[in-house]
Amino acid sequence: MRHPRSFSRVLLALLAAPILLASTSARAELILSGPPSAADAAHVDQAYVELAKVLSDWLGDTVRYEKPNNYMGYAQAMREGRYDLLVDGPHFAAWRLAKLQHQPVVESNERLVFLTLANADDDRIKSPDDLVNKRVCSQSSPSLATMMFLAQFPNPMRQPMMKYENGYAPNVALLKQRSCDAAVVNASFYDNQMGAADKAAVKVIHNTRPLPGVVVTAGPRLTPVQIDTLRSHLAKPAADDRAAVLLLSKAALRGVRHEDVRWVPVKATELKGLDELLTSMSWGW
Repeated sequence: MRHPRSFSRVLLALLAAPILLASTSARAELILSGPPSAADAAHVDQAYVELAKVLSDWLGDTVRYEKPNNYMGYAQAMREGRYDLLVDGPHFAAWRLAKLQHQPVVESNERLVFLTLANADDDRIKSPDDLVNKRVCSQSSPSLATMMFLAQFPNPMRQPMMKYENGYAPNVALLKQRSCDAAVVNASFYDNQMGAADKAAVKVIHNTRPLPGVVVTAGPRLTPVQIDTLRSHLAKPAADDRAAVLLLSKAALRGVRHEDVRWVPVKATELKGLDELLTSMSWGW
């Protein structure tokens, strides 16, 4: 006769089996995300949704795009380790490598450079030193453009007065309206989206050192084989991979010709220290 305790163990194992299967199924779903987009949001979301389908085929696990409602929610979910695949700025990527055991996958071949603009006829403003106690328009933290700009002012008693507006175009408009004494923009926005008249109305008083472009990182729930698979498809795309590479570029980058973007292996040494921008200048990191 079977011992009652043995029967109980078998019964418990049978009851637990559906729970274990459900848990395994849940772990197989990987979450893809990127920062909320102020421009072309519908097109960006569609690119991410289509990209997730391709990544599911490549990785053998379901990849689902999760759209963040705002930067606060995006940052909170990132810090909690909710996301498995992320496409965003090098400061975020550096933080995840340092804090969340993420691995670098690829980065865009563009270099990120940020410009500080002033009105061309404003003789008071010739360099960032002239902006202490002046009004500067930029995007709210944790914008890399804003943090790179503010890093020039380590003395809290000698800083500009920041006015935050989402998007580079609104900040340039505020500068031209004299609502700000300077504005901070991405160099690619200046080169590709500002017309000749707008450029003639402003002057560049500072540009940052070149930084790595947009970075893709993978969290610890992806296997080394899956990460290598991503690198292979994205950095050395075969003919049938190019549509997916274009989707990644459309999801990740604004103000550039997406067909010209290439994704290359990440130089982790170039990310070193960029996480300190977040930990030292933005609350909660």
